Amino acid sequence: MTLAPVAIFCHNRPEHLKNLLRSLEANALAPSTLLYIFADGPRTDHDAPLVRQALSVARGAARFQEVFIFQRETNWGLARNIIDGVGQVMREHGRAIVLEDDLELAPGFLDFMNLALRTYRDHPRVFSISGYKGPARLPDWHQEPIFLFKRVNSWGWASWQDRWESVDWQVPDFDRFIRDDQEIESFNLGGQDCAAMLLDQRLGRNDSWAIRFNYACHRRQMFNVYPSQSLVLNRGADGSGRHVGKTRRYETALAQAPPPTSLPQDPEYSCELAHAYRQLFRKSPQRMLINFLKIRKYRWGLRP
Repeated sequence: MTLAPVAIFCHNRPEHLKNLLRSLEANALAPSTLLYIFADGPRTDHDAPLVRQALSVARGAARFQEVFIFQRETNWGLARNIIDGVGQVMREHGRAIVLEDDLELAPGFLDFMNLALRTYRDHPRVFSISGYKGPARLPDWHQEPIFLFKRVNSWGWASWQDRWESVDWQVPDFDRFIRDDQEIESFNLGGQDCAAMLLDQRLGRNDSWAIRFNYACHRRQMFNVYPSQSLVLNRGADGSGRHVGKTRRYETALAQAPPPTSLPQDPEYSCELAHAYRQLFRKSPQRMLINFLKIRKYRWGLRP
């Protein structure tokens, strides 16, 4: 059985990367797994020593079938680094498990991700596999090891080459989308912030690859498989990162039970379950009003 390769993206947090690699090495499938590490270049002179330290940590990764390290000479930024690096691994292997340097993994992470990649490879409505499940409480009746949700997760995920290559990173139909209230409402079923986040990316206010990946999933009317118990922790919400601020909102617990040995072949999307999980991304009334006005201003030709 050939396992999916793992792609890690790192920058200037050597201690986070060391913790991620330690948890990845604790997975029983690690010695049979190809590892690709994409190390971004320094953004400032202040970054340079930390970037060198992170690269040194990457070079110490050993408990894998083989390790390939790609060092960016300049700072590419997270979005460009991921779009290029994931695309490279997808073209070579047809699928990839993707990690950023601030994550911590359960010992059964690789088992679950590889099983899900095999199970849903040809499923017409599965766009990606998530390893992270946030602290939102699911309905008591839900007993399956997985559930479907519209929002793509970027904290430990996997997908296939055909899904990845279906993304048009330029989002050419954005102006049509942002003027369609029904389309916005449908996109926001993945969270109240989705449409506003895509608008901010369009305006250059964020450099998110994930919201564009998420939009491609929405356009294809597909879903993402989530584990019912999280196999990933995000350790980057400690103020050390650039894309996630200091917060405890997304803290969860790692699954203690062994990973499942089989998964439902044709899982059904549950509106009740999705509503429960969507509460994790609920915004305040003030933020909802700001996002509403931001979209209206864009439609009116004003700079939001």
